[in-house]
Amino acid sequence: MISIIIPTYEEKGNIPKLCTRISDSLSEKGIKYEIIFIDDNSQDGTIEEIKEAQKSYPIRQIGRAHV
Repeated sequence: MISIIIPTYEEKGNIPKLCTRISDSLSEKGIKYEIIFIDDNSQDGTIEEIKEAQKSYPIRQIGRAHV
């Protein structure tokens, strides 16, 4: 299995496309994978988009809050 680590900040519009492209590329080759999103406290709905994508893809999400 491979882990793909993706840092994000304000990437709401890119999450679905990215997940689909990763899944299509690796699944057709039979490669098991996970996507790990590390978000830098996005306020544009990126976290919600990642949570929605978790329903269809093997995703873990790590959030970082600014203090």
